[in-house]
Amino acid sequence: MVEPYTAAAWAVSVSSMLVVGITGWVGRRVVGYVEETRNEAQAAHETAEKAVRVLRGEEGIDDAGLVEDVRSHRRALVDEGIYPPKATDGGESDA
Repeated sequence: MVEPYTAAAWAVSVSSMLVVGITGWVGRRVVGYVEETRNEAQAAHETAEKAVRVLRGEEGIDDAGLVEDVRSHRRALVDEGIYPPKATDGGESDA
């Protein structure tokens, strides 16, 4: 016959091993999720930085300088009196 304290000690040992195992598994899953999220955020940050460099026209990037192109086009439209567009009645042009 097994002593009651021995059976209780065995039950406590087994349950504590299960708790530690489950906790370790959950911890690994959480760490994996955090690392995956961090990697995705870092990739998005790098993409955004490249987009800003393209818009600003920094050297070494093909087809750069879109912001300056938009500003120069807008200045040309303002100088010609085309921008901002003038409201017309009925949407017809003045021509």
